[in-house]
Amino acid sequence: MDRSHQPKRYRITIQGHLTERWESWFAGMQIESRPASGGQVRTILTGTLEDQSALQGALRALHGLGLTLISVETLEEEVDG
Repeated sequence: MDRSHQPKRYRITIQGHLTERWESWFAGMQIESRPASGGQVRTILTGTLEDQSALQGALRALHGLGLTLISVETLEEEVDG
């Protein structure tokens, strides 16, 4: 079975501040910014994306905003959907 088309939960961490008003751009993922070392800010996007295409779209949007990607983590193997 091709699992790239299954919904999965992700945690995407970026360097910089992204406000909650951007949630609609990122498929409704929860956005939380918090201080990091050296006075910098990290933003964490957490939520379910429908498939690999949706993940790639979110990553392209972050790149388009000029934000630095720190990490992408899968939180669960699959999400019932």
